Amino acid sequence: MHKKNKIALNLFILIGIITLIVGCRTEPICNFINNSVVQYNERANLEQVKNAILKAGKDLGWKMEEKNKNLIMGTLNLRGHQAVVKINYGIVYYSIMYVSSKNLDYDNYSINRFYNSWVTNLEHKINSNLANTAK
Repeated sequence: MHKKNKIALNLFILIGIITLIVGCRTEPICNFINNSVVQYNERANLEQVKNAILKAGKDLGWKMEEKNKNLIMGTLNLRGHQAVVKINYGIVYYSIMYVSSKNLDYDNYSINRFYNSWVTNLEHKINSNLANTAK
């Protein structure tokens, strides 16, 4: 094999490895447990908390489904990926917990970084909505 061909082959392999590492990065799964409602709205009632969660999900493209008085299931389908979370809530706290996913490389500990980004955005939007109901 010529020296130029070896260099080209090695460069091609290196680019492939870098693409895999950067494109498929996983990280520890992010759950938000007992996030404070009162930090953003100390007078929120249960209906306001529920509506803040439902609106946040809707605004970000999540399908939100009320399961009972204190539980909402959220599903996000995006670019061939799916994330499902359960959101338990009350007048003092709420929690966003992983339920299942598709095409996000979940392995009981870590998951594709996109999932954590999507759930963090949901958490920030819920907090923003709670703060806005206090005004």
